[in-house]
Amino acid sequence: MAVTLKTWGQQLQEVQDAISAVEASQRYEINGRVQQRADLQFLHQREKFLIIQYERYGDVVVGSNIQRGSAQVQFSNAE
Repeated sequence: MAVTLKTWGQQLQEVQDAISAVEASQRYEINGRVQQRADLQFLHQREKFLIIQYERYGDVVVGSNIQRGSAQVQFSNAE
C-alpha cells in the first residue's frame, strides 16, 4: 500500500472541508442506513493544531526536514 504524504496546508484543507460537511449535515440517511459524520469538536481541535503547524513550518510535507535553498551533494567512487 502506497502512503501519500500531505503538507500541513493539504491536511488543513481536508479538516476544514470536513468541518463544513459536518456543519451542513451531521446525520443523514442513504438507502435506509443512517450515517453520522466526524465529531465536530475533534475537527476543531485538529484545525487549531494544523493552523499552528502551518504558521510555524509553512506548507511542507509532515516529517520532512528539507529546507529551501541548495545543498551540496557528494558522491564517492566506492567499489
